[in-house]
Amino acid sequence: MMSETEIKENLRKIAIDEITANLTIGREDDDLVPFTNEEVLQFVTKNSKRIDKCINYIYNDCSNDNELENLLNPMNSQVREYLFDFISFPL
Repeated sequence: MMSETEIKENLRKIAIDEITANLTIGREDDDLVPFTNEEVLQFVTKNSKRIDKCINYIYNDCSNDNELENLLNPMNSQVREYLFDFISFPL
C-alpha cells in the first residue's frame, strides 16, 4: 500500500498533466492560442494552493468512502473532474 504522501504526489502529477493538457492542446482544440511551457509553469505556481486543496479533497473524499485503493492507480479523468471545481481556466 502506498503512503498518503505517495498517493498525493501521484495525484499532483496527474493534476499538473491535466492542467498542462488543458492549457495547451485543449486551447488549440478551442481555436485559442496555447500556453507556452513558461506560462503553464506560471499558472501552476499561481494556483499551487488550489491544486493542493483539490488533491486533499480527492484524498479525503476517497478515504471517507473507504475507497483509497482507487487512488493507487487513478484515472486522469477522475482527477480532471475535481480540478474544474477548484481551478478556473482562462479563456
